[in-house]
Amino acid sequence: MNGGYDGQRAHAAIGDAEPPRRRRASVPRSEHRAARRMVMVLGGCVRFERELIRARTAEGRNRARRRGQHMGRPWRLTDVQKAEARRRREKGATLNELARSYDVSRSTISRLTA
Repeated sequence: MNGGYDGQRAHAAIGDAEPPRRRRASVPRSEHRAARRMVMVLGGCVRFERELIRARTAEGRNRARRRGQHMGRPWRLTDVQKAEARRRREKGATLNELARSYDVSRSTISRLTA
């Protein structure tokens, strides 16, 4: 035994032969079917709503792209710094040197010059 509740031993200690049995609530099968049907209908509504949300967000993203709006995390470097970093890289500066001078990671500079 794992030290948990042992109903039969506990009731035997107080003189009862058997622990009392729990009664299950009697719910007609027709109500179970109706509840299942209701869950299915709600699930369909949730799926439909999710599709509407997806469509609306995709529409908003497309509008933003047409306006030329940048999507995602903003760059740490300004356009002037990016141009300067590209020039310096062409002249032979290493990724590490450029990254240290602009206080960014090597991968940021690498993405600029790729």
